[in-house]
Amino acid sequence: KPAGAAVLLDGKEIGRTPLEYDADAGRHQLQISDPKYQPWETELLVRHNEPQRVGPVELGLPDGSLSIRSTPTGADVTAAGKYRGRTPLSFALPAGVLQELIVQAEGYEPATERLRLEPSQKRSLEVRLKAQRVAVNVRGEPADAELWVDGVARGRAVQQFELTPLAHRIEVRKAGFESYVTDLKPQAGFDQLVEYRLRTPAEARTER
Repeated sequence: KPAGAAVLLDGKEIGRTPLEYDADAGRHQLQISDPKYQPWETELLVRHNEPQRVGPVELGLPDGSLSIRSTPTGADVTAAGKYRGRTPLSFALPAGVLQELIVQAEGYEPATERLRLEPSQKRSLEVRLKAQRVAVNVRGEPADAELWVDGVARGRAVQQFELTPLAHRIEVRKAGFESYVTDLKPQAGFDQLVEYRLRTPAEARTER
């Protein structure tokens, strides 16, 4: 299926289906192809005076092609239960079948798409992932110190704000005091508390 597909024996076309053919004894490579379908191929061992029947063979529809880009780039892609790689990327998918596509990256909510490709269809998909957010509370003394997150000033140190669940550097600074520095990787679903107490250089030396 379909009838009229080309039959190739060892790379040479010998007719169209349905077909009877006298082949020499030995091993042969048999291919059945149609430009609108995926080719089918097998190896045959032909023995002298031993008839063989091949088929019925149903040729599959040609695959579709899917190209994916994402924001942020470098997201992991799983399609039809199989890991495909990181965006941006392109890969083939069986046509005529509803497929589930999952795009995910650390610190972002996974995105799920369901799609069905037509035979030989080329489709492009742009996925924008939504960043996860974790509440972070900062408190300590002196309260009028300045907060820096990943090198960016965020105002007074004592405050509540949100961060993505990725690695961040938290700094609390005030003139005349030694800075407080900590690396923080919030966990999604759990609020985070950062407590500090700035010391003068003399206090820090005494404690050490």
